Amino acid sequence: MNTQNNTNIGLQWFQERCRQANASFNVAVGFAGATALLSIVVAISVSMGKTSEATAAAALGLTSGAVSVYCFKLSDDANKRLDAAVKELLNEE
Repeated sequence: MNTQNNTNIGLQWFQERCRQANASFNVAVGFAGATALLSIVVAISVSMGKTSEATAAAALGLTSGAVSVYCFKLSDDANKRLDAAVKELLNEE
């Protein structure tokens, strides 16, 4: 009976890690979409003459760079936790 409880706890833990990895991916996709939208807004602003090219390039470079780094780190951390959870779950059985 104790083994069954451990398996249930392990399965719940694994499912939670999968949920976290999925949420991390969704956040990364959301940030990528927001960056694309910002790019379009800045392009329109430059074409209308409301923003200089240098300011637009700097804003997009900083924003997209920061978002990319954050998204890759978030996704990488979630995947590493998921891999570790799989290894632990397989070792317990």
